[in-house]
Amino acid sequence: MDALQLRDAKRMPYLVKAVARILVIDDDACVSTAIQAILARHHYDTTLSSRAHAGIHALQASQFDVVMVDLFMPA
Repeated sequence: MDALQLRDAKRMPYLVKAVARILVIDDDACVSTAIQAILARHHYDTTLSSRAHAGIHALQASQFDVVMVDLFMPA
């Protein structure tokens, strides 16, 4: 957020966008780290999980706006 956006956000807080929470479930650490880096540049709050069961637990424990899942993970 640059200085102009920060000034406007203080004057008009309704203009500040809510940050989406994204859960990334992928067993490939390189892929999930790359996804997290890309999403961080756009100010998304990301949570990574490298196992399906851990991802399901994270999903049950917290609320996410988006879940990105590797469909070809080993069982």
